[in-house]
Amino acid sequence: MLAELHQNVLYTLTILTSNPLASLAPNPRSLVKKLRTGASATINVFQPWFAVPFALPLYAHALPRQSHTLPVEIVFAVLEAGYYTPDFQQDTQFLLSASLVCRSWCRPAQLLLFQHVVIHSQLAFTALCNATIFNAAHGNEPARYVRSLSAALDPRQPGCLQTLSLCHAVSLFPNLNELDLTCYPLSKPTTTSYQRDSQPPILDDEALSTLYSGPPITTLRLANWSSDTSLLDKLLAVYQPSLRALSLRGARSSFSTPITSRLTTSHHALDLTLQPPLSPALLDWLTDHMIRPRVRTLEFTRQPELATLAALLAAHSDELRALALPTLTTAEAALVSAHCCHRLLSLCTEHPYSALPAPLMHLRHVALAIGPALTLMRSRPGAGASGASGKLERVSVMLWRGNGEEQQNVLALKQLCAQLGVRIEFEREVKAFRARFRVDTVERA
Repeated sequence: MLAELHQNVLYTLTILTSNPLASLAPNPRSLVKKLRTGASATINVFQPWFAVPFALPLYAHALPRQSHTLPVEIVFAVLEAGYYTPDFQQDTQFLLSASLVCRSWCRPAQLLLFQHVVIHSQLAFTALCNATIFNAAHGNEPARYVRSLSAALDPRQPGCLQTLSLCHAVSLFPNLNELDLTCYPLSKPTTTSYQRDSQPPILDDEALSTLYSGPPITTLRLANWSSDTSLLDKLLAVYQPSLRALSLRGARSSFSTPITSRLTTSHHALDLTLQPPLSPALLDWLTDHMIRPRVRTLEFTRQPELATLAALLAAHSDELRALALPTLTTAEAALVSAHCCHRLLSLCTEHPYSALPAPLMHLRHVALAIGPALTLMRSRPGAGASGASGKLERVSVMLWRGNGEEQQNVLALKQLCAQLGVRIEFEREVKAFRARFRVDTVERA
């Protein structure tokens, strides 16, 4: 009995001396003294740990916490992977939530938020300038991380963005390379007359001098609905040395002024996106052999007229490498075959009943609906057995119906692509389908 008592006392002393909070308990020597004098009933040493006020459980003794921080490069890679939606649009809400995760994620998320700036009012421009000045005064320079600027000039709205403010915003960001500009008219066209009010030039001499002092723009997206028909010519004169991608949409009359800017001096071919119908002045600029630009990629957001397509294919057949159309009829497929089909590397059309030009043995990337894609893969050499598929590397498929027949075609197409060693991907939204083709074309170039 006495030996067991001594073992319990030693066990208790071990707990008290190894406990980081042992200073809160009575002195162990006094406990031994009281035990030797027979006062063990008043000490309560052998009570359970949860009944002793000064004793702590064994697992209370924890190692000091060690903080582990991910490298900044990995944090940026994680945030960039979740930043873009399937149609390659910016998901700002994701970055706003990511900036609240922890302190190490806050600054990378804020810098990624500054990559794409949107200003549609004078108040937004003032807030942008104040934020830029405030961060520069505290040692931060978010202006260096801005890559894309989207702005709208709408004189009908109260507090609209002024032209000089827009030009000043462009000059604020030294690494800006994408400009998305939308211009609206002074008044809406009426149902009886489509004549718009006369509008002064959007870019005057002071605005042009500010743009000349700004960064070189490589991607220009212009939506011109105003009556200023000289806007495109002025922007091309400013950015023609560095321009690599041009997207045009808007009213047909907004591009009625003849364009005199020459893009032939550029060392890079142009990725061109058009929204038909095209004005005669714009078509003359794209087809005139003296001033026409070098076009590498031609994309139509709407179906063009047959004469317009024939003129553009005939003018740019030597350098055209990618073509995107909403649909391909038999006549249009014949035009592609006659002019530039043997030089195309990428072809995109999302209509389920599109015709295919021939031959297609040189293509590396095709984006088609499920029916034309299945027809194309069955016509490839080696489709019945294991073998190579020539130069074809990727097939993007647009799914429309989602019924049982389409699912059977999907399974058959997957088997054919697996036999031929071709990468395949599926999409159900037209915007995401076109965006994937556009991004793949740019990366391939």
